[in-house]
Amino acid sequence: QPGVVGQTYQKELIASGGLAPYLWSATGLPAGLQLESSIISGKPTGAGTFTIILKVNDSATPVNSKQQQLTLKVSVQPQILTISTPALAAATLSVPYSQQLTATGGVEPYQWSSDGLPIGLSISGNSISGQVSVSGGSVPLTLRVTDGKQATASQFYLLDINP
Repeated sequence: QPGVVGQTYQKELIASGGLAPYLWSATGLPAGLQLESSIISGKPTGAGTFTIILKVNDSATPVNSKQQQLTLKVSVQPQILTISTPALAAATLSVPYSQQLTATGGVEPYQWSSDGLPIGLSISGNSISGQVSVSGGSVPLTLRVTDGKQATASQFYLLDINP
């Protein structure tokens, strides 16, 4: 099971055969995790792919041992998806318009949409472009971004249109 930096991780180790009780040991655990009895637990402090060597000894005489290598992937929790475009540049009637859209967090790729874009403007990729064909004023609109895991964020804007 994968881990996430700063979040509680717990994995029980299971052995069978031999003579219980079992004694576990591990090398290569990520910082923040420890092995107590038969449970790896804690909160990993760094991201990466870690190779862990687990060893279990039984209570028989002579001792039976088994060793196994595991790979544990610890990732960083993605930031919450937010729209980071601070404001929309003013548009001018019948003049080509282009506005780059930016988002942070979430998981790329991003997909943009809008409610309320004035006639003549459209979203393609991560930009609004076209020529406004309606006269002056401020047009209210909502921009929405959806990330690769279907999380969404939206933000309200006023687009000023100069004559």
